[in-house]
Amino acid sequence: MAQLTNVMVADATLLLDAFREPAVTAYNRLEARPRAHDFTRSLRAEVRDAMWMLTRQWQFGELEAEDAGSPIDVRLLTRKLTVDRVTLGSDGSARSYDDTIPLETIVERERVPFSHALRVQAAQYFLRLHTPALRTKYLPRYRTKFPFPQSAEGDYRGQVDGLNLYVATRRLSFDGEQALASIAAGTFATDVPVDTADAGAMLTITDAFTAWMDRQYSQPTADAPNVWDDSRFSYSVTAGAPAGGGAQVTLAAPRYEGGRLDWYSFEVDPNGTPITLTDPAHTAPEPQEEAISFLPTTATFKGMPNARFWEMEERQVNFGALEAQTTDQLLLVFAELGLVYGNDWFVVPYVLPVNTLCEVTSLVVTDVFGDRTLILAADEGADNDWQRWSMFGLSNLGEIGSYNRQFFLPATVGATLESDPLERVQFARDEMANMVWAVEEVIPDATGIGISGDAAADKTAVLPA
Repeated sequence: MAQLTNVMVADATLLLDAFREPAVTAYNRLEARPRAHDFTRSLRAEVRDAMWMLTRQWQFGELEAEDAGSPIDVRLLTRKLTVDRVTLGSDGSARSYDDTIPLETIVERERVPFSHALRVQAAQYFLRLHTPALRTKYLPRYRTKFPFPQSAEGDYRGQVDGLNLYVATRRLSFDGEQALASIAAGTFATDVPVDTADAGAMLTITDAFTAWMDRQYSQPTADAPNVWDDSRFSYSVTAGAPAGGGAQVTLAAPRYEGGRLDWYSFEVDPNGTPITLTDPAHTAPEPQEEAISFLPTTATFKGMPNARFWEMEERQVNFGALEAQTTDQLLLVFAELGLVYGNDWFVVPYVLPVNTLCEVTSLVVTDVFGDRTLILAADEGADNDWQRWSMFGLSNLGEIGSYNRQFFLPATVGATLESDPLERVQFARDEMANMVWAVEEVIPDATGIGISGDAAADKTAVLPA
């Protein structure tokens, strides 16, 4: 009996070693129990033991120093070229350029067609520049010299709003377009006519009227080339930047479709013909080399976890609520960047003037240990030659996979207000007739806005083909 008991105990011991009972491990959060209403001393996070702080740093892995020292100084050397000339169109003549007017404006601008609403607007603004006495005196003369055509109601067929505007203003206002043409021709004083005593005041008014028109609408000159290519439905523009010693960097944008003419619209043309200016008063800007020292700052974003242990976080972004699927690689990379490698990125601010072609020739970083590191371009060196990864690099025209390290900052429009289309034409291909039909879906009207072409055709009793 004693032997049997010993065997049973031994078997129970083996069972306990091989098959352990399940256990549930629970964790409790340690919370402070305040004993006073004043939290000033508690929020100081006072440290009595420096060794405890070192152990906490060791616990968080700050003593491993895997990422080397933090940068404390950055030396940057750049070479800047200034774009001072452009060629509009494929066969246009060269002209000088500065950054006072955005490049999109020079490329896309056209002669503004005067609708009836614009004629009335120009006339009303012209009258606002007059004093009450001059307005009362010269308004009848303007109506007599610059009248609207009285038999133009037929031109507004199908345009209900345009016809109503014409009927309401044809006797009360005058044609502002004719007034502008008379001022531009220099015959305004004799056409009105203007009294000798009012010649000085009227000259000030006409100059302000012309300046208002130029400020409202940037229009090309009469001899400006046609930049729009009808066969390709795009604009063509070439810019040039003197590189010193008679050399020139040519930037080509042969397929600009409109909207925003930014750096990605241009390519460097290594074999491009230099743009030659005939203006003897123009002085080509020389290349500039600039060496600057910076204090780098950490790149941050809202909701980014703080790198220091005792800092309070804003909690504007909840990374724990990110719902990433297995195919959301970009979201996972962003989360890993913010949570793991967020404090490894630094920003070096550098102010670059617009209309400038800039190249970073050298970048040296000094860390807290005094070590200096020469930062090479992302696509430089034999190790990176196979992938050729770069950001904001201009490609070479006609050379696939060939890039350079020059960044172009053109003088572009910062913000725009864009209306609905004033005119829209739909092209439809007719395979049976071997033709292309152009259907006017939206047509301009006298009020200066687009109206439905189908509705206008219906009102004018135009039958569908």
